[in-house]
Amino acid sequence: MPRVLDEYEHKHLTSGQIKEEELASKEYDVWVCRECDHVTIKGFRR
Repeated sequence: MPRVLDEYEHKHLTSGQIKEEELASKEYDVWVCRECDHVTIKGFRR
């Protein structure tokens, strides 16, 4: 699964996850399967 670029990942995150990124408390990486549209989101502490 390819990783989604940072500028496009927000459409896959919840409003709470976006707020955590804005506050720099967490970073999220998003991967989307091109074949089945499955989304995997991994969160990391900053």
